[in-house]
Amino acid sequence: MKKISYAFLFSLFFFISPANADSLSSLDIERASLRSLSFTATIETPKPNGRMSKMEMKYYYLSPNKFRSELKMGIEGNLLTVSDGTFIWSWQNRTKKLYRQARNKLIENFKLFGPFDPITAFSAPDISLSELFELKSSLPMRNSERKLILTPKKNVGSYDRIELIIEDNGKKPVQATVWKKNILTAKITFTNYIKNPQLSNSLFVFEPPRGIRINELR
Repeated sequence: MKKISYAFLFSLFFFISPANADSLSSLDIERASLRSLSFTATIETPKPNGRMSKMEMKYYYLSPNKFRSELKMGIEGNLLTVSDGTFIWSWQNRTKKLYRQARNKLIENFKLFGPFDPITAFSAPDISLSELFELKSSLPMRNSERKLILTPKKNVGSYDRIELIIEDNGKKPVQATVWKKNILTAKITFTNYIKNPQLSNSLFVFEPPRGIRINELR
């Protein structure tokens, strides 16, 4: 389930503009107005030998509470996560493990324990970013880019800092890195995105494979 947490960054980039880059409250307003999005990205995670493991991802979002992420993890297989608005499903094709959690229960857990599963936190406009995160800085960089640094307000264990690089006009994400005690845990490079595309509702429907046990998460 660890790989799911690296997908969280993607939704945030699409809510940033020059006027609101220094305010999480403004980001919440922009996020709530978003109808849909789609994009692809490459996720890199450190390996013990100093090399990086690469994973390719496709992501889709449909307001207000549906999303789909397709993560190719190489020899570890593929991970599909789908929020149909009521449940969040996670299917690992190599291990044949299927998990399900009621979306409203996960929202309650965010408020109690912090954004431990940020993909859902960022994909749920009914959760306030300013309630979950602090914006530590928003700094201009070279090539008309800007770096945002976010920290979770509660200790979630798996990360303590997110660094987001966006184009200064706020219209395109460039890169994101995730840190734990100044150690890089994930690097995400964006390759394409479309804001407010037409998406079929069928993307957000999940049919459990026959004969597979559903593991309920509380």
